[in-house]
This record gives sequence, C-alpha cells and structure tokens, in this order.
Amino acid sequence: MSAEAASEQAVRPPAAESAGPAVGLRGVHRTYGSITAVDDLTLDIPDGEFFALIGPSGCGKTTTLRILAGLEEPTEGEVWLHNKDVTFVPPHRRPVSTVFQNYALFPHLNVFENVAFGLRERKLPRPQIAERVREMLELVDLTGREDMRPAHLSGGQQQRVALARSLVLEPEVLLLDEPLGALDLKLRRQMQLLLKRIQRKVGITFIYVTHDQEEAFSMSDRVAVMNQGRLEQLGSPELVYRCPETLFVADFVGSTNRFPGRIAEVLGTRSYAVELDGIGRTEMRGVTGLHTGSQVVAIVRPEMIRPARAEDGGPLLTGQIRDVSFLGPHTSYLVDVGTEAPITVTVPVLSVDDESGQGTSSFTWPAEAAWALPAGP
Repeated sequence: MSAEAASEQAVRPPAAESAGPAVGLRGVHRTYGSITAVDDLTLDIPDGEFFALIGPSGCGKTTTLRILAGLEEPTEGEVWLHNKDVTFVPPHRRPVSTVFQNYALFPHLNVFENVAFGLRERKLPRPQIAERVREMLELVDLTGREDMRPAHLSGGQQQRVALARSLVLEPEVLLLDEPLGALDLKLRRQMQLLLKRIQRKVGITFIYVTHDQEEAFSMSDRVAVMNQGRLEQLGSPELVYRCPETLFVADFVGSTNRFPGRIAEVLGTRSYAVELDGIGRTEMRGVTGLHTGSQVVAIVRPEMIRPARAEDGGPLLTGQIRDVSFLGPHTSYLVDVGTEAPITVTVPVLSVDDESGQGTSSFTWPAEAAWALPAGP
C-alpha cells in the first residue's frame, strides 16, 4: 500500500452499519409562529456526496442545516441518517459535526488542544488522541502549527483548525454553514480547492450551505436551490445552471437575459419553436409541459451571446452599446436592443468595432444557448 493510500485509509471513517442514503429528510416543516422557515422539504443525500444548499438570505437553508445537526426540531416531518430516525435525537448523539462561519475556536487553547478537545471529551487514550490530531493537522496542511493560539493564525488557518476539529471526530456527515464567508476572495478560492480535496480523501458526506452559487458550483456534486422555505430545483451544478426549472432559479444562479415570446410549435420533448417578440421564430430547448400558444420567456446567459458574423444563422439582435465594463478576462457590454431592459453581453476579448461604448453592433447566440420557461412575474 502506498503512503498516500495508507494516509487516506487512516483518516477515512468506518462505513456506516446501515444501508440507505446518508441523509433523508421526509416532509420537513419548520415554523416560527406565523413564519414558515422550511416548507415540506423532502430529499435524499447519498453517502460520500458533496451536497450544497443554496439560496438567498431567509430561504431556509441554514434552518435546514440546524435541523440536520439537531440544533432545531422540525415542526413536522422526519430526519433520517443512514436509515435511522434521528428526528428527536440530541446533537451530541448524532454522527454529525458542524463547521460554522465564525470558527468558534477556543482562544485560550492552542491548535493541538482545539483539535483534540472533542476526543478528550470522549476520554480516548492520550496516544490515540495524539495520533488522530496529527493525522488531521496533516490533512488540513497545518503540521508544525500545533502550539500556536488562534489569535496568531490567519483566517484561512483558523478555518482549517475548525475543519480538523470536526473531522477528527470521524462523523458520518459533515455540515458546513457558510464556512468561507469571512475570507477574502483569493483565500476563499484556495479553501474551496482544499475542501474538495479533503472531502474526496475522507469520503464522507459534506452538506454545504452558502448563498454564493459560484462557490457551491465549484465544489459540489449536486446543488439544491431553496426559495421561501421550499426546494425549487435539485440537480448537478451544470444542469441547474443550463436548464433552470423556474425564473427564480435562472436569475439566482447567474446573470440572464430575458426575451419574451410564445410557443409556435412543439417539436419534441423539451424542444420548441418559439416566436420571440421583435426577433422572430427560433428553435430552443425548454422545460417540459409547454404547449402551442403558451407565453414563455427565453433566457440566454450573457456569455452565450456573441458578436454576429455574416455566416451566423441564429437570431439577430442589433442595438446600441450603452456601456462597456472591462472585467479582466472578459468584457461586459450593456446593449439596448429594443427589449424591455437592455441585454448584457459578456465576451472574452474586445470583439466589437467601437470599444468606447458608443455605436451600433449586432449580436447572436447558438440555438442550444436559449432555454424556454413559462412566463411569470
């Protein structure tokens, strides 16, 4: 066995005795008086998945995490961990650990003692504690900092101590509540890579709560988008981004351009000919269940719209460039094409004739870039 394989085996927790998904929520509700924080939430999260709960503030994602941790009890519904009903099991008796945004480290204890704290509470032998702490510090790249106090560590290092303290207890499920929110952009990107590497190595289920969809997309296997306590969409990051099921999801997980129209013809499952207002007939995919005559909105991501060329056969938009924003690797254009609101076009290079933001230019998009959704508020 290689040294890397031996290390991985050492930190990987024993497999759960019972089969089934790591986490199961069954019709979970949580109300506070007249306010519904979580509304009929049902989902399964399999073993070893990096799962993200995303949504705007107040959507219910943190309440869901607290219910999983045992810090809140559902008003209705059940919580299952590996086929065991833990709905009313207290937090300390659940095989889960939680990493919080504020780290919650003990300032008077050094790194070693912070990580060892839970193991000492379990009264493990000292040699075993020392060995497991050493493994965890190696895993999170903190070897050599055992004697440092939290106040002498950077934000990223403190977050890694909090992560090691949770993982050393060998939980079946690790809950992470906005753990990178206090870090700057560059450090967050570094921690995202570290978290994903650690999750793959330890092989346990991570449930990650954030309002930052890019952060969730970069790490997770599946994403659940919540809105007003309800699950709006569940799927892979690519599916949620490219094929949103509602206008809310389309807008939350990225910038969108909206083009109103109606279904002119149903061509097949999720395939339609759409008559777009002021643009004309074009073919696109969309959600199931749309009918001829249905009022729809075609959404097109800014990065999918490009300057038109003579050989392009897609929809043609001609408009006045109102603003240009240089964003480093790409440039963003605000273009008035006669729709209700100007459209946003993002291109990797300065690709239009007039870089000052004045003048007229034409744009198009490939057929596979548009996605039809029912028109709504």
